[in-house]
Amino acid sequence: MKKLFCILILLAGFAVFSFSDSTRHNYVNRGHNAGYGGFLNDYYIHNISCCLFYSDYNNFYYDKYNKDAANARKTIEILEAKKAQKQDAEKKLSKISVVSAKFYKKYTTDKIPQSIAEITLENASDYSLKKLYFRGILKTHITNKLIIDEFFNYEISGVQEPSEMATYKIPLNAFGGWSKAKAPDLAVFTVTLEGLESRRGRKVQKGSFTPSDEKLLEKLKKEYGY
Repeated sequence: MKKLFCILILLAGFAVFSFSDSTRHNYVNRGHNAGYGGFLNDYYIHNISCCLFYSDYNNFYYDKYNKDAANARKTIEILEAKKAQKQDAEKKLSKISVVSAKFYKKYTTDKIPQSIAEITLENASDYSLKKLYFRGILKTHITNKLIIDEFFNYEISGVQEPSEMATYKIPLNAFGGWSKAKAPDLAVFTVTLEGLESRRGRKVQKGSFTPSDEKLLEKLKKEYGY
């Protein structure tokens, strides 16, 4: 009788530990396929096992999974809102073209030369442009080595109206990275428009949705079935 009791205890223990995380994830996937969208509710806890040895284990993972899924859903909503903002802004900003961009040093009587971004813009949008936000990337011509990648902005003294083309010589921050940037001959200067403010105060900004945000969004949607 003692041997039989010991054998039963061992079998029960083995059954509990054999219910691994991989097995649990299989049931989670079944819940996803059933259309629960991450919140498995009663399906998760009642369809794993009726064995009493699994009761605490099931309850723990049921609560944990649903809490994680709720947090994931909030994160997904935030990331999708940021992504939608960026896509909308890119569509609007695409109507304003950077025709040309040049980076150079302007030497004066001062010891430190002034870094200048000379940018020509063509405005095919409906906005009367008042303030512009740029991202500038400076790289070497042959080796394509990054020299600097930073943002800067410029407030136009007047406005640039729709259908107009204008060239701006923008003094860059004298105390930041631009002042230290040394551009060799034939250095490649790439400028993208990241945002704008119109004369009437309307703003368009790409925001901060990054490639890392995109990867996280895909991962969460795949893992929790949204």
